[in-house]
Amino acid sequence: MSQVYRFKDNDLILVVTDESFPENAEGVEVIESTECTHSSWNEYILFSSRDKIQSHLNLIRRAVIELNWVGKRGSEIANDWYFTFSDGTKIVFTWRGWAEMMTALVEKGEPYMEYYC
Repeated sequence: MSQVYRFKDNDLILVVTDESFPENAEGVEVIESTECTHSSWNEYILFSSRDKIQSHLNLIRRAVIELNWVGKRGSEIANDWYFTFSDGTKIVFTWRGWAEMMTALVEKGEPYMEYYC
C-alpha cells in the first residue's frame, strides 16, 4: 500500500509519495549535485540555480521537517520518495542532491557525505 502525505503553502500543494513516476513522466526535475556545499538553507536556495523551483524546495523543506526526515540520508529517501506539486512539477533527488539539500537544511557545517549513504 502506498504512503501519501500532503502539504500546502499558499496556492501550491505538495504530495509526497513512495509511488514512483511513470518512466515517461513530463516535468520531472532531478535534483543532482550542485558541486558545492551550502552552509545554510538560505544559501542553498539563493545559489542553487533553481530559481523556478525555489517555492517548491521550500515546501519540500517543510515536508522534511514535518515528516521527521531531518538528518535522513540520500540512501534512505532518494530512491523511494517522490515529490509532486499541484502545478505539475515533479521532483526527485539523487543521493548527492539529497545530501547537499540536507546539509543546508541542518545548518551544522557538515560535509554532504554525512547525509549521502
